[in-house]
Amino acid sequence: MRVGIIGCSINGAYLAYKLAKSGQDVTVFEGKKEPGGKACSGMVSERIWDFIPRNEELIENRIGSVEIRFPRKKITADFKPEMLVLNRAGLDRYVAGLAESAGAKIKFGHKVIKIISFKRSKPHLVADTGGRTVVQEFDRIIGCDGANSHMREHLKIGKPDFRVGIYANLNKKSAKNVVEVTPTRNGFKWKIPRGKTVEVGALEKTENIRKIFRRAKAAGMTSAIVPERLAFSKDRRFALCGDAAGLTKPWSGGGIIWGMTAADLLAESKLNVAKYNRKLEKHFGPKIFFSNIARRAVFLIGTKMPQLIPKNVYIDSDWLY
Repeated sequence: MRVGIIGCSINGAYLAYKLAKSGQDVTVFEGKKEPGGKACSGMVSERIWDFIPRNEELIENRIGSVEIRFPRKKITADFKPEMLVLNRAGLDRYVAGLAESAGAKIKFGHKVIKIISFKRSKPHLVADTGGRTVVQEFDRIIGCDGANSHMREHLKIGKPDFRVGIYANLNKKSAKNVVEVTPTRNGFKWKIPRGKTVEVGALEKTENIRKIFRRAKAAGMTSAIVPERLAFSKDRRFALCGDAAGLTKPWSGGGIIWGMTAADLLAESKLNVAKYNRKLEKHFGPKIFFSNIARRAVFLIGTKMPQLIPKNVYIDSDWLY
């Protein structure tokens, strides 16, 4: 089966890797000239090595716990398993390399500008290479193209609900090897020790983000849209994966492990989109529902009744991040 994937960030590259390993004819279209670039923080649990071969060179720091700071109480939560701070751009490059080694064709500098599809016919991707237009036919096309997904637009699903993440690196070392988190009404502020630098950032609704994140002296400030709400394709020729499918965690906005899990579900479904959608809903629907409830409850209790929360707790890394 000929499979076209839009986007070569971690989700697109990993999906290409899985499908190519299973013998599919996979082509990935990526508008950038190379993998990596603007992306999330790259804080992920040790479980990432359940998906891809271990690569110690990507690890910038190891984090065992998080301090959650409420106005009148500070809570220490130990991560189970340990969290890793990865070189995010390096992770994208590494997984893209795995995909190519497995036989996937990755076309960098090919920006998808149009999807052509008619009923009872195979769809085509139209890409701009900066000097010419490329048109290619596929049996399945998968959107791994993020919050502003071209695929979502083609399927007339509409833009997702979203929060905005803003973060930057400060050129200083942290005195302690612990993540610091301050919950807000719709998100949180954070400090992540990355080894030689400290990453500071905030995740919130658009109308609140400027009030929360005030680091005028922080160099290299980056912002990104973090989508929410699961989305599905009703057309068996197309599927959505990763951020394009709204697969981000209500607690943190993280989506690496969830996106890779969705890629596994799609591969296990043998590109049967209806079957994949059912698996997606069954696996992530309850997690999103109960995580949203828990996030709001923790903020309310931590702000209004902090005495009800113990000072030391254990937390599943993949639930929070």
